[in-house]
Amino acid sequence: ADECKLFEKEVCKGGYCGNTEGSYDCYCESGHYYDPVKLECKDVNECLDESICDGGECLNTNGSYICFCKPPMVLDPNSYRCIVLPQL
Repeated sequence: ADECKLFEKEVCKGGYCGNTEGSYDCYCESGHYYDPVKLECKDVNECLDESICDGGECLNTNGSYICFCKPPMVLDPNSYRCIVLPQL
């Protein structure tokens, strides 16, 4: 049976349902995970990871996050930490 066609409105809400032998797989957009209890894709709260925005404020958004650093600090794109740029 193709669960994706039979239960399209009930399984894999917010994602792409892929039929498999005897079951299905749910593929969610980047920044989301599949909740098998609620049968839907849910947002990952990246701000729960303390290494993100270290030294700054993290704001979770749908599928991503925004990092705010207090001046004169800026976000280092390589480490996702707030750093002070060296003076030239």
